[in-house]
Amino acid sequence: FGSICLFVLTVVFWILFRDIYLTAIFVGDCVLTVGVVLGCMGHVGVPIHLMTGILPPLLMAMAIADDIHLIDRFLKTGASDLPARVARASSEVAIPSFLSGVTTFAGFFSLSGGAVPAIGHFGLWSGAGILFTYVFSFLTIPILLTFLPVRGPVKERLRLMESELRLTRFCFKYKTGLILLFLVLCGLAGLGIRRIVVDTQLTNFF
Repeated sequence: FGSICLFVLTVVFWILFRDIYLTAIFVGDCVLTVGVVLGCMGHVGVPIHLMTGILPPLLMAMAIADDIHLIDRFLKTGASDLPARVARASSEVAIPSFLSGVTTFAGFFSLSGGAVPAIGHFGLWSGAGILFTYVFSFLTIPILLTFLPVRGPVKERLRLMESELRLTRFCFKYKTGLILLFLVLCGLAGLGIRRIVVDTQLTNFF
């Protein structure tokens, strides 16, 4: 079911933006988020059951929300240089996305303290996954957007406050290190996914 959701969301994203590179960014972010969560579950021995099986489509939905907001603002921002465009887009959507992400995290994470283990697994890993979606969206996507050719006429040069440029400067300064970090993370996630167990004995959890 998760693969079907990814396919449908990819088609929707292509219809919205009509750009292969942006669509690839979106697909990569969804796969990275779901892969890291499943990898972590595999490392700690949490199986896929009735509740945790909901995680892939749930996390994809959360990832696409942050990605669309960020990329949409990036495309609508007129600036003469790429760092300014990325900084402007990030500064406009980072705080609203963070606040919505925190409240969503709190709602799902509150289930982790339940008496039923299956529901606790769902609450814990859905909450962790929501935090992952935010971190991945606002650290990886600004880096990937720096490789996107500038499209459309330049309307005016934006004047940005120093605080608005900090995130972009951080990504530019540590671009190689961040890319290597997430590559290592993908490798660890892959090792964890190979260890994950699919448990069909639902009565064990209820």
